[in-house]
Amino acid sequence: MTKKTTRQLVLMNFLLYISLGLPDFIFGGAWPILHQQLNLNVQLISVVTAISLGFSLLANFIFMHTKMKFDHFLVLATLLLVIGLLFVLFAEQALLFFMAIPFIGLGQGAIDIAVNSFIASRYSSRVMNLLHAYFGLGVTLSTIFIAISIALTHDIKLAIVIVISLHLFILLHFLRHRKLFRKNKNRIRFSKNTVSLSFKEWLFPLFSFLYAVEQVVGIFLASYLVFLNYQASLAAFITGLFWLSIMTGRFLGAYLGKYLTPTQLLIFFTSLSILGGVLFSLTLPFAPIIFGLGVGPLYPIFMEKPYSLFENHVASKITGFSIQAATTGILIVPILYSLLIEKFGFQSFSLFVIVNLILLIITVTLIWHIHFRKTSN
Repeated sequence: MTKKTTRQLVLMNFLLYISLGLPDFIFGGAWPILHQQLNLNVQLISVVTAISLGFSLLANFIFMHTKMKFDHFLVLATLLLVIGLLFVLFAEQALLFFMAIPFIGLGQGAIDIAVNSFIASRYSSRVMNLLHAYFGLGVTLSTIFIAISIALTHDIKLAIVIVISLHLFILLHFLRHRKLFRKNKNRIRFSKNTVSLSFKEWLFPLFSFLYAVEQVVGIFLASYLVFLNYQASLAAFITGLFWLSIMTGRFLGAYLGKYLTPTQLLIFFTSLSILGGVLFSLTLPFAPIIFGLGVGPLYPIFMEKPYSLFENHVASKITGFSIQAATTGILIVPILYSLLIEKFGFQSFSLFVIVNLILLIITVTLIWHIHFRKTSN
């Protein structure tokens, strides 16, 4: 494979991961407006997210068993996202909005597992960090579009039109370069071996499950800030800055990876996460930015790490379970948060984030103690 082909493949995957992040405004910055327009309870965001992620899990299952070519699979996934966003654009009642969610869930789940698997099996943790940074770019852009749309039109339709246009641009670019995938193993196959994972290997999927705290903050942050008497447009903007900080943290992780050991990277970004969590509990408006800078790079690091620790057949199985665990976590954990918020009120939201973060840090510490010490020196 030539350097030019490699660059084109990586760039194409980056663009696809931007498209993965673009629809997330529905579950974050747009929700304070959407739920009022559709006469829905604000806590229903957890149900909407659960439906979407349920269909994402279905897309994961389909990918692991389909005989469809890789490029065909991604074209279909992007088309599903566009269809779902069109439903949201024209939704005047809740029924049409809920009809959009399966399309968005299937599209996002398909792109997530396909691109993640492609990059994890071929490239370094630095590229993996960059890949997930571009997901953050997609989320950040869409959230900023929402803030601008609300400020200019007091509605979100302008933002949806912009996001649909970006999806169509990415789809056309992919169609133009899809032959690159056909020349480079146009199908990713997960290991079908019967090897059993040990406790120390199951820590990676456990980490992925607990990492749902990132999505939870993204989902509930705008509504939490409105509860704290922030204007809806400002709340959407701060949510956009949160996703921007995750993207920035991943770019920073990719850059520092050239100079720091894995242990030093973990200590640095874990410390930032803890600092952000403490400031979050004090309801400071810049706290989500520090939290995002710290927690953002952790997921890409742990997604790629199995390939440098284990044989390929074990690493692929850990990766497959980790992707499933991450999706399951994003499905289950927001529902738990919603139930807790309904019982204890939004004023307890920051406490729930801190508890979730503590569990995540304990898992990170265990993984470092068992695995990273062997490869850091």
